[in-house]
Amino acid sequence: MNTQSIPKQPHTLYVHAPARLHMGFIDVSGVLGRRFGSIGVALNELGVTLYLSHSEQLTVTGIQCQRAQRYAQLFLDVFQVKGGADILIDQAIPEHAGLGSGTQMALSIGVGLNRLFGLNKTLDELVALMGRGHRSGIGIGAFCRGGLVVDGGRAAETVIPPVISQLQLPDEWRFILILDASVRGIHGESESLAFDRLPEFPAQQVAHLCHLVFMRGLPAVVENDLSVFGEVITELQASVGDHFSSLQGGRFTSHTVEQAVAWLGQQGAVGLGQSSWGPTGFCMVSGHETALQLVEQANSRFSHTGVEFLIASVCKTGSSIDIIDTSVQPVPGQTEFV
Repeated sequence: MNTQSIPKQPHTLYVHAPARLHMGFIDVSGVLGRRFGSIGVALNELGVTLYLSHSEQLTVTGIQCQRAQRYAQLFLDVFQVKGGADILIDQAIPEHAGLGSGTQMALSIGVGLNRLFGLNKTLDELVALMGRGHRSGIGIGAFCRGGLVVDGGRAAETVIPPVISQLQLPDEWRFILILDASVRGIHGESESLAFDRLPEFPAQQVAHLCHLVFMRGLPAVVENDLSVFGEVITELQASVGDHFSSLQGGRFTSHTVEQAVAWLGQQGAVGLGQSSWGPTGFCMVSGHETALQLVEQANSRFSHTGVEFLIASVCKTGSSIDIIDTSVQPVPGQTEFV
């Protein structure tokens, strides 16, 4: 990870938010009354880390600072904040890779400035200001709660897709992420247009996916049955991937990632899929040593392709905020985000 020096003020706010995998929509078209609905998980190994302190004007430095500057300036302008802030982006999630970089950065900035200036704005206000949660509540749920998150989609008056299930995955379960920096997933205005162009999702298939997630997938988590949970995610991903295939060139945005995911499945990995619009692919195994062995083999087999393999575990707590003294090495504690 790229890192930069912590600001020299004696007291600084520390904010950290986990990346998220979006593991699939349940009702993309809303044919059964609520649109979207999705399942996903918060991850430890990738995330947003930033430091904020008071200043006379707004200064944002570090990784992805231009994007962060836009979010911060919007916050200060809309809430008519007097003064500014020094913000250092020390860690960021790869952009347009299907890992929730926009939502996690936006909420980290919003929550950090909210705490820094003592404004007591609600989560709903911050989400609305930053323009998040239009389709999925997974990024917001991962930010607030961590773990495995299922959101209930959108009705006509929904502000934020509600989290209807939040479970902790067994400690030994691991994700293997397949990253392809040469490809970007659909995003921004193109993403909105893409959803408008999708055909209607069959109601019978929606009903089947609902049963699959709630009557097989979630019980499998509670019963520590990775095999069954993996089957559920693989089938959900195949269904959603086929539905999106006309817009992303197949079930996967990156053909190299698709090949790597298929190979990992042949080696015994389960829960095969692509996060959001990709290009990041993923699979699941039980045990860190098993994941290490598979990644070593994958690195050797796909060394010429440029893809990267990363072992990831589930973040159980969501985001954290702390006040640190920068005269000593920070050891942030986990706290509520507001």
